[in-house]
Amino acid sequence: MDKFVLLSTALFAVVLGILLLAAQTATMPTENFLQGQDLEPEQNLDNAQEPSPNSTQRAGLEPEPIQVCFPNTCINAELAETPEKRRQGLMYREQLGAGEGMLFVFETEAVYGFWMKNTLIPLDIIWLDSSKKVVHIETAVPCTTERCISYTPSAAALYVVEANAGFAEENGIEIGTPVEFEG
Repeated sequence: MDKFVLLSTALFAVVLGILLLAAQTATMPTENFLQGQDLEPEQNLDNAQEPSPNSTQRAGLEPEPIQVCFPNTCINAELAETPEKRRQGLMYREQLGAGEGMLFVFETEAVYGFWMKNTLIPLDIIWLDSSKKVVHIETAVPCTTERCISYTPSAAALYVVEANAGFAEENGIEIGTPVEFEG
């Protein structure tokens, strides 16, 4: 009888573990928005399917630069307006030059969360609304574990700018700062 109780308890623990893992996976970023579909609001963007380090280059997609101008400075940003480019983001980059970044463009204004899995450099993430005003800023650090922090804005955004960490503070960028795109 004791062996039966012990075996039942072990089986219950295994089933519970599987259910907890399934529930955790269901709340993690999914490929609903990364398998060629548009991003869904309130889902993490960066790295959910972990594209390979050179998937953008292998696909023959060259970044299209655009100038993102804040009142005191501009950066040359790669444009990420397709699901594949948004999925790749700045993953696997070992450095980002001064005055460089990435501009994520979405189809609809919503709350878009970002995470830093496979992103090797710390970044400022700057969310902009449809009128191109800053609505949220986070300084994000690379994630070195399987479970990564989700950086989620406090307001809906249509655009997101990623630049080197410290960029926003160094340039006096804050909530309400207007931004212009050129090019």
